Amino acid sequence: MSFGEVQRLEVGSTTVNSWVVRPVRASGPDVVVVPGLGALGYLSRFAAAIAASGSMCHVLDVPGFGSAGPDACAPSVPAMADTVSAWLTERGLHDVVLAGHSTGAQAAIQAARGHSAVRAVAALGLPFPPGERSWTRVLLTAPAAFRRDSPAEFAAALPQYLRGNLAVLRLIASGLRARPERDVAGLTVPLVLASGAADAYSPAWWLEAVATQVKGPGTVLMLPGSHNALWVHPDAAARAVLLTDALALTQHR
Repeated sequence: MSFGEVQRLEVGSTTVNSWVVRPVRASGPDVVVVPGLGALGYLSRFAAAIAASGSMCHVLDVPGFGSAGPDACAPSVPAMADTVSAWLTERGLHDVVLAGHSTGAQAAIQAARGHSAVRAVAALGLPFPPGERSWTRVLLTAPAAFRRDSPAEFAAALPQYLRGNLAVLRLIASGLRARPERDVAGLTVPLVLASGAADAYSPAWWLEAVATQVKGPGTVLMLPGSHNALWVHPDAAARAVLLTDALALTQHR
């Protein structure tokens, strides 16, 4: 499974693959995307929308469920964050917008802390608020969290879930242990928190609470749709990411 141009980069002792979608005419920053639960397929429409806006989009295959061969890292949020941070350093990009979805948003926040290459962060569909950090709540909340999503997006992500197998469950468990409300305190760059208005995994009150902990500018946006709004409403999700960059430019004036 791939979309765009596949690039491979040696990062320390591992190989990180990325799917790159290039704009027809570059006019914006590079956008680096960390997928949720290691699934890349559902991000194809979102990556195309980012490129259509004039930015090059790099979708990182972490932990590595989208590629044959050894995974890039362990199936955990901290391991993904460390790998993304090392990739940014090795790749040599500057002034990037680091975006993540779901558990990828948790990893993006951790990776961005203190990294000189990152000028803004977009956390889309950030899970899980206090009171929802258990397997019971994940299962009970799922019908509400995905109620406005499309079955087609699950079909796009299914090959990665099948390859990840039990590692997907370990990644969910890691996401339940994450504490993004603490992690954002280490951010000094602008942060946009966005989710679908019907996303029960990432409700507005939770995003507002997280935004109050950010040292830099923190903005909350509600998108149409539910948890996987990036598939159903890719243009709206792309605009949220680009707003992050606009905030960064304003901050540095």
